[in-house]
Amino acid sequence: MPRITHGLSCPRCGAGPFKKEASLLKHMNHPFSKCASLIHTAPAPEEATPNNPSLQTPLTDYVDPDGWPENYPEDVADPVPIQEEPISASRFEPFPSASKTFGRAQSFMDQFDSDRYASERKNNLYFPWASKGDYALGAWLLRSGLSMQAINEFLALELINSLPISFSSAKDLRACAEELPPGPQWTCQPWPVKYPTKRPINLFYRDSVSCVRSLFGNPLFADHMHYTPFREFKTAEKLVRVYNEWMSANVAWDMQSQVPQGSTVIGTILSSDKTNISVMTGDRMAHPVLISLANISATLRTKSSHHAFILLALLPVPKFLEKRKKARSVMGDRLIHECLDFVLHPLKLAAQVGMMMADPLGQNRYCYTPLAAYMVDTQEAIMLATVAGKTSHLTMADYKKFGDPFPHPPRTASVMLGQRQTFRQSENTSAIVMHDLEVPECHKRHKRRVGKNIEAQDQDTGRGPALISEHRHQKGTRTTAHESRLPSPSFCRTATEQADMELNGRHCKLGKGARPIEDWHDCRQKEMRRKQVLKSIRENGPAIQWSADITEHCHITEVKDPARQGNNQNYEPQIVRALDRTDKLRRFDLATSIREAGVHFGLPSTQLNRPDHDCNDEDEDFDEPHHIGTTNTLLATINPVSSVGGPKRHAVDYFAASNQLKILASDGQTKLPAPPRTFTSGDTSFHLTRDPSFSLDVDKASGIFGLPDLRQALADYWRDAADPRVNVMTSIVGARRTSLPGCNLPFDSIRLWPKIRMQTKTFHDSESVAEPRTVMAAPPSKEWAFGQCDTVLVNNDPSKLWPASGFIGHSAAQLRAILHVRGTDEFLAYVHRFDVVPQSTCVGSSRRMLPRPNSVTGMYVLKRAVHADGRKLGGIIPVSRIRGPVELAPRFGEKADTRLKMDNSMEYSTEFWLNKYAGKEDFWALHCGSNYGTE
Repeated sequence: MPRITHGLSCPRCGAGPFKKEASLLKHMNHPFSKCASLIHTAPAPEEATPNNPSLQTPLTDYVDPDGWPENYPEDVADPVPIQEEPISASRFEPFPSASKTFGRAQSFMDQFDSDRYASERKNNLYFPWASKGDYALGAWLLRSGLSMQAINEFLALELINSLPISFSSAKDLRACAEELPPGPQWTCQPWPVKYPTKRPINLFYRDSVSCVRSLFGNPLFADHMHYTPFREFKTAEKLVRVYNEWMSANVAWDMQSQVPQGSTVIGTILSSDKTNISVMTGDRMAHPVLISLANISATLRTKSSHHAFILLALLPVPKFLEKRKKARSVMGDRLIHECLDFVLHPLKLAAQVGMMMADPLGQNRYCYTPLAAYMVDTQEAIMLATVAGKTSHLTMADYKKFGDPFPHPPRTASVMLGQRQTFRQSENTSAIVMHDLEVPECHKRHKRRVGKNIEAQDQDTGRGPALISEHRHQKGTRTTAHESRLPSPSFCRTATEQADMELNGRHCKLGKGARPIEDWHDCRQKEMRRKQVLKSIRENGPAIQWSADITEHCHITEVKDPARQGNNQNYEPQIVRALDRTDKLRRFDLATSIREAGVHFGLPSTQLNRPDHDCNDEDEDFDEPHHIGTTNTLLATINPVSSVGGPKRHAVDYFAASNQLKILASDGQTKLPAPPRTFTSGDTSFHLTRDPSFSLDVDKASGIFGLPDLRQALADYWRDAADPRVNVMTSIVGARRTSLPGCNLPFDSIRLWPKIRMQTKTFHDSESVAEPRTVMAAPPSKEWAFGQCDTVLVNNDPSKLWPASGFIGHSAAQLRAILHVRGTDEFLAYVHRFDVVPQSTCVGSSRRMLPRPNSVTGMYVLKRAVHADGRKLGGIIPVSRIRGPVELAPRFGEKADTRLKMDNSMEYSTEFWLNKYAGKEDFWALHCGSNYGTE
């Protein structure tokens, strides 16, 4: 029966349930509880999201029947009545009555305990190895990729012989690995064919349902597993819908509506492609089929270190003795279809009738396994769709109709079977019924070929501003396709409505002779493809999650690396044996680390079976292991021999580090550098090294960094900072100097840093942080004659928040120096200013010069601000006014300066493009930042 929880939940962090109000109050007032940390880090209560399984799965801290969490200390202060905080309305709309649980199931640890050597592991957890150290050495050798001969030579060393290890040869070592608890088992199926081949054909595969069970029940995916389709919105008013997962799109919602109530839809993802496994020379090919689940969060699934894609089968790559090339191709394609139909038959049955599966927490769910996507390149897609090379595999159009300005009907399984039935009345047709064939967007939108060598600049950039504008819109659509979190109204307007208006106006006359654009209909056809991208995002989620990058990398880890560890004979058996050993080691490492930590992952037995009653604190069963319900807590608790999943290096979060420093500084006991080297301003965090690279007097620093007016700029800033009438956070950079050369300063020396790390929030999700970036402000050197100085965005209006406000309220500047004066609490920066070049803009019936982006490229044009005598105009600003790095590209004009090189283009150029295509976050902020919040 479904799990039912009773009691009170914490209104601040969601923990619980608590049986008594006193227990809830103790939890909320405990200084080391989750609530206490939220008081410092998040003023608003934590909102449950589909990525946070608090609404669907047990919480981190489980409680006894009397309401006390098991891991709380005994010396807790008496409860103090407090006022509950209001809970914000949810931005999520889950599918009603979906994904119910039906009692306990065999969990990951239950499978480990049911192994045939489970009794041996009661005394020796690491059996068949003698100890943990013995296992650690053996596992490292098995994962190292060393050949058996190299392992034997290593084990023959005198030092190794003196160690108490249980194996003496590579053969003994592999025999130990074979005794480990297995995962999905490999099977070799001889495959008879009607036509002669060079070698016998064997199909190596694993049971597809077992692979789905293994992925769906993996404890490492518990925090990132979606059980229920949902609709996510940007705000609680539910005006703007957000697409970030397959489960948040329309197809998953429609599939859930077609299955019985309480069922769980598990969207399976398949991928197949031929890959060469020969080293340097040779034609040995492998045809791997990978499988994953669309229920796993796309953020985790698209990272190969999490092993969310596993090898399902190695399809045969036969060499037929038939002399006709076309006949050999047809034979090979038919063989692939037969093998896929055989391997995927269990999944098709599960998609029709459903079956019970265990989730990561050991709960039974009744699951259906429809195909969510098949990730292939164009050549593989044509083979799977059984169409000719010049025919679309997605629609009914052939190459003669590719230019039509309207979409053709989709190519479905029923249409294809109907066509083949006409030609093959007497044969049984079997095909893979696919809901959608997702072609990776990198193959579909990015690969372009040039028919001839580029002989002129027009061949590369297009003819005239019209094609440049078309290229700009293509770049905008491609950047949107790469986004993993998309709000529908914003994208619809920027990628469709605006483009429609501009394309409809492209009958204007351009160039000599006032000729019209000849390729206007081609532009319309490209715009139709953009609308298909929109439809795909609404139906299946962001296109970036179907990128072939992850599957191409899996070909290396799942096929090529194991093949190169063998003896270059019979590749397929050696590949599957190597993968089987690796999978056993990974599962064994996770299971033994959980058992050694003395924890239990999943629901406690009392959560389901114990009746609802109160009991005293003295009746607690302290012999029961501590229960853990989230992957993050599990990984923080266990100590595996090797990494069981996830990247070895974790992304830095300077926002969290800055909050930690504020908490440490507030207690008054921790001595920290002043000012803190990690701090936050607005939606930007900064990080500097503890010790500066330079400590110089002002005049010497002025000479080394090439800033002749540094002393004057410091004097002006020092005067303005002391004047209450002047706001240094909004003052104009490079105002007229009032201090004279050689003026006195209240200090003699300054400390300087050549670089600073900056991190911002993402445009579409203000709770997520972007990758930190390094911004240089290094002095001139032999390699960089003018210094290595990057350009940054400077905030001039505190009411305009980057990135939501876009370029409005900001200006661009070149960072020349990062400095600090001893005894002050703020870091300063010397910058050179850039001004926006006004563009001709139509306002009503007249045209005016306004600081707008260029109408052709969609980018701002900037010029360096200089004095009347040509000296660069700069000044001192607080570092906290900087919002992040931006990229400036020189604007060459009709003829580029021949002196331009990598290290001097910023010095010799006078005008620049503010490049909004430098990155996804730059594009969203500069393209539609100021208009985004008004939708």
